[in-house]
Amino acid sequence: MEFMGTERRVTKQKLIEYKDWLAQRYALSSANSMLVALNQFLDCLGMGGWKVRRFKVQPQCFRAEEKEMTGEEYRLLRETAKNRGRNSLP
Repeated sequence: MEFMGTERRVTKQKLIEYKDWLAQRYALSSANSMLVALNQFLDCLGMGGWKVRRFKVQPQCFRAEEKEMTGEEYRLLRETAKNRGRNSLP
C-alpha cells in the first residue's frame, strides 16, 4: 500500500517497479520474502504469469567476525547452562 499510494491499478510494470522499490529499502533477503508473498498472492488471483523473480543472493560462507562468540562469552554460556542444570554444551 505504501508503494502504490492512491494508484490501485496493478500492471506488470508496476510489479517490476515494486521489486526495485523493495531493493532500495530492504535487505535482499527481506525483499525476497516479500516477493514470495506477492507471488503467492498473484497465484491466488490466477495471475501466476505475472510473478516477479526473486533477487539472487550470494550465500555467505563465513560469519562476520563481530557475530562470532568470544571465548569469554562461551565460558559464560557454559557456566550459565551448568548453573541451570543443563550440561549438554561441549
